[in-house]
Amino acid sequence: MEDVLVNIYENSCLKKIQIKDLLRNKRVLICSVCRINDSLTDKYLAYLAQKKYDGVDAIWILDSYDDAFSLPIFQITAPTMFAISDVNRKFISYLKDKFNKTQSTEDLARLWSYQVLINNGEIEAFYEQPTEDYLKHLFKYAYDNDNYELLRIMRPMITLGEKVAFERSTLTWRVEQTEKLGGKMYYYNLWPNTKLEQYLRTI
Repeated sequence: MEDVLVNIYENSCLKKIQIKDLLRNKRVLICSVCRINDSLTDKYLAYLAQKKYDGVDAIWILDSYDDAFSLPIFQITAPTMFAISDVNRKFISYLKDKFNKTQSTEDLARLWSYQVLINNGEIEAFYEQPTEDYLKHLFKYAYDNDNYELLRIMRPMITLGEKVAFERSTLTWRVEQTEKLGGKMYYYNLWPNTKLEQYLRTI
C-alpha cells in the first residue's frame, strides 16, 4: 500500500493523503460502501456507526466508485464516521491483486462489499461478500442458518436472473431496502460480521 492515495474531507475540501500515513500505529477496520444512494446503505452505515470491536481503534468507511461525490454525501448520511475515498482506485486495485479477483476494477469498485482489518498498515484479516456465484453462496448461507424465510422472500428477485439481482448499481424494490431481505442478500457475511467477532475473541 506504499503508493495508495486516498481523499479525506476536511474543512469542506477534499484532501489527498497517503493511506499508510493514516494507518500508522492504528488498528482499523475499513468497510467498503457500495450503492451510496440506497437507503439500505444508510441502514448499514448506521449499524457500523454504533458498532464497537475490542482491540480495534476505529471503523472507517471507504468508497472506491464515486470518488468526488461520496465524501460530502457521507458527511450527511454518516456524520460520526471517518470516511475516505479511493483516489484512482488504487486501494481496491491493491485488494484485487491481493485476493486474486478476476472482475474488472470498475465492477469491484461498484459492487464489492468487504471489511478489512488493518494493523499498522498490514492486512490482519479480511471478510467479503461473494463477487461471483452469488446464488450458490446465498443458498448455502440460508440453509446453514435455517433461514428458509429468506429463500421465500427473495424468490421474486431471483427471477430477474443472478447477475441482474446482484450486480445492479441501485436496488429498486422497496423490500430490498430492508435489513430483513436486502441486509441478508447483500451483507450476510458482514452485517453482523460474526467471523471477525470470533477472531478477535481468540487472539
